[in-house]
Amino acid sequence: MQRTSISLQRSFYMRALTLVLIVCVLTSLMIVSDAAQAEPAPSPQFPQEDDWWLPAWVEPSGYSGVYGGFNGPGDLLDVEDVKIVWKEVNPAEGVYNWWRLEEALESGDSVWLRFFASDVLHVPDWLKEKYPDLRVHRYRWPDGGYDDITGYNYGNSTTHSPGDFYEIWDPRFEAEYTKLLQDFKQRFGSHPQIKFAYMNTGWRWGEWSIKWVPEMVEQGTTPQEYIAWFKRSVDVSIDAFDGRAGKLVYTGTGDEEWIEWTGDETSYNAWNDAINTSDGGNILSKYVLNKGLGVRDGWTEVFNFYASRPDWGTSLETIGDHRYSVIDEDYPLIATPDRFFGTENEDYYYLWNEDRLDNYYFNKMANLNMLRLRMNWVFWGDYSVAPEIFEYTRKTMGKTVTDSPDAWVALRQYAVMPEMGGDGIENIRNYERWVMQREVEPNGRTVATHRIDPPTDSGDFPEINGGSYEALRTDHANGSDYMYFDVEDRFIKGGSNNIQIKVTYLDDFDGDWWIEYDAADEKKYKATEPHTNTNDKQWKTVTFEVPDAAFTNGQTDGMDFRIYNGGQDDIAVRFVRVIKLTEPDNSDPSPVYLPLVQKLTLVDATDGQAIDDYSMSDGEITLDLNTLPTDLSIQATIDEQSTESVQFAVDGQIAQTESHSPYCLKGDRATDSDRICNAVSWLTTPGTYELTVTPFAEDQGLGEQGSTQTIQVNVVQ
Repeated sequence: MQRTSISLQRSFYMRALTLVLIVCVLTSLMIVSDAAQAEPAPSPQFPQEDDWWLPAWVEPSGYSGVYGGFNGPGDLLDVEDVKIVWKEVNPAEGVYNWWRLEEALESGDSVWLRFFASDVLHVPDWLKEKYPDLRVHRYRWPDGGYDDITGYNYGNSTTHSPGDFYEIWDPRFEAEYTKLLQDFKQRFGSHPQIKFAYMNTGWRWGEWSIKWVPEMVEQGTTPQEYIAWFKRSVDVSIDAFDGRAGKLVYTGTGDEEWIEWTGDETSYNAWNDAINTSDGGNILSKYVLNKGLGVRDGWTEVFNFYASRPDWGTSLETIGDHRYSVIDEDYPLIATPDRFFGTENEDYYYLWNEDRLDNYYFNKMANLNMLRLRMNWVFWGDYSVAPEIFEYTRKTMGKTVTDSPDAWVALRQYAVMPEMGGDGIENIRNYERWVMQREVEPNGRTVATHRIDPPTDSGDFPEINGGSYEALRTDHANGSDYMYFDVEDRFIKGGSNNIQIKVTYLDDFDGDWWIEYDAADEKKYKATEPHTNTNDKQWKTVTFEVPDAAFTNGQTDGMDFRIYNGGQDDIAVRFVRVIKLTEPDNSDPSPVYLPLVQKLTLVDATDGQAIDDYSMSDGEITLDLNTLPTDLSIQATIDEQSTESVQFAVDGQIAQTESHSPYCLKGDRATDSDRICNAVSWLTTPGTYELTVTPFAEDQGLGEQGSTQTIQVNVVQ
């Protein structure tokens, strides 16, 4: 009963989020009438206070970019939006015409794709005629239709859709749509100009959430059947892109999925418990992430929300009196260079413009949020509001700790609001991108200062985002005249490094202040030239030249540098940025494709045919010998561009290393027409076995190693 009440509380948030998504209808448009835009509130911060300078050699990363935005220059976008409408591409059964995509690719431009294949308006007429009893449901939560952004009327007087959608988990629908994806694979599966695609399961605007659970309960569909369908749809989509899972973008939530009330606790809890996990996530998102797909968020504008997102490699760590949002640089979603991790930051322009949030400060915070989360693609809002931060974002998103030209920390203190599932305790510190500020005893404790609250007439934003302190200050009265910083070792450690340190501060006292840093001459507190204040009460950014930084963690508590307020007055600081003046050797790496096993297939060893009813995609398979052939094997499908060999191990012992196709668990043999896998005796011997499969870049298990897949094989009789 308690689980039910928690989920009902969360439903309020999910309904609010769904309302937000209504406005995303215009995300493919580049112009909105000025008359529709309300006057934003005065920004609490201004461009002249900040300094976003970068060295001339800094260029955007190889796999990153802007895929939407408004009121910007002609070269605002890095990829063209191509909408794939099933009805247009597949006008007759077995007939495919991809002219729209082909035309876009002929231009030589990079593209991104969005598939529209569930709305009745977007589904071919022949499918409706072939399966007249396919069930259709009207979209709800919120109720009502939506504006169809594909641009195809199909006989309607407007582009408005009433929101009628097919059950895409129906086996007949699934089979026909799979044929479309198979044709796509043959023509475009590995096309280098296609940078990414929103995964083709979803509803309005192609965006995903779980819908119509009460109807599924009534029809007898179990959550296990639904989950199995979802996993198949993911696997088929990955196959359509030749195994390049990072190009596929999941648009669903990584939090708990909202499950609509089914009418009784038994069925509701069965679905809720099957879909949602005890750590606050859901099984669908976890499957997608484990398969290597990319992720798109749509709400980084609520910039106080994302303190802890374990599914994104972000967690809260308590240190002393404060909590810090810590990023795992080795988390696959972040560390894989050719994997989409992006957001849409357009809601200030659409949703909250009338609530007066579309100004420099709010757009700045949304962009800093996506950068500190290590995202690499962005859909911008109104470029004209904050061109400086937008251009800085374009050049630095997608950078890693080893190739980034800069590292920074935004000094702030905030809470995750209860309306967003947080505890409301305002002790979370900072946005940190490879520079970490920490409290250091006895002279380096700081105080949060300069609070900014959203305008009171800004709709629901104050409740879901809350206010925040946007600076920290020293605490001279209590003996703390320093502010300490640690630089990520993989960014700088050792040697003599020519850098700049830019500090954004409030000039509100007379006197000098400076930075003391861990230097190459082994002086751990070497002082820069002092900066003299003017006491004009203005926020501004000053640049300190540091030609010999070593940053060997030589200061107290392993810190690398500290700001000294001069010993007389407190200094308030809101942003600190470390900039490399010498170009790193790997400043702009091209995407690196690691060896990859795309899928594992159970096969009949007598004829080499795949046994499709058994999937190994979720890490476990149970083989019922009563329903299977007498001779079995397992075959790996590889990415032929990056992989030359596959190594199979059973219970920790290497069983086979295959360097040619087919890549089989116990080698293969020639037949009159082909080569097929040899039978594996333990696959027909009851027991539990651990199978690991590892791809390699060179023959005989040599060269670079890709990710190992581990499968628990249960053989029963």
